[in-house]
Amino acid sequence: QNHDADPRPPAQAVGRTRREYCAKIQRDVYVMLKFRFDAYDADKSGYLNEKELSTMMQDLATEQAAIISDEDTDVTMADSTQEVAFVLALSDRNADGRIDRCELNDAITTFRVFLEHAEKWEGDFSKAHV
Repeated sequence: QNHDADPRPPAQAVGRTRREYCAKIQRDVYVMLKFRFDAYDADKSGYLNEKELSTMMQDLATEQAAIISDEDTDVTMADSTQEVAFVLALSDRNADGRIDRCELNDAITTFRVFLEHAEKWEGDFSKAHV
């Protein structure tokens, strides 16, 4: 038995493993986004309108607060109309006034960034510098 042999797998195997891992993550993210989208697309139109987006954002805010405080917390967004408009402005790539499946990840990311910085911006979204 050769004890000097390199114990690492061949480069091709590592590359394949990495690609397989990335592909699995992409599938998992797709499934999570599809599940979330379907849960909030109440009218089954294939889009999230402002009301559906607002409901999703409210739930995301509650989830975020629970993660931070490690307990069940109900969060009420102060001015959901302004917050929904902010998320739509940054996430609605085709400017149709609603969020489709392809825009959902951007909407979630935008809202999470908003939640992290909302206190600093004090409701003045012009401070967002986007």
